Amino acid sequence: VGLSNIWDSRGDGELAMAELKSALNINPQYAPARNQLGRLALMVDKPDQAVNYYQESLKINPQDPDALNGLSQALT
Repeated sequence: VGLSNIWDSRGDGELAMAELKSALNINPQYAPARNQLGRLALMVDKPDQAVNYYQESLKINPQDPDALNGLSQALT
C-alpha cells in the first residue's frame, strides 16, 4: 500500500492501482486497499471499476464509511 501511495503522489494512477491489486492478492480482505483502488479508479476515469471496488469493500464491512462515501461519489 505504501508503494501505491508513492506512485499516486507521482501522478501514476495505473501503477498505484497495480500495487494495490498485488496487496489484495496477499490479503483479499483488506478493505482499505479496495477503497484506495476505488478512489484511484475514479481519478483515472474508470467509475465502473470504482463502483465494483467499493461494493466489494462493503461486502467485507457494510458500515465502512470510506466505501460508502466513495460509492456515492462514483455513482454521481
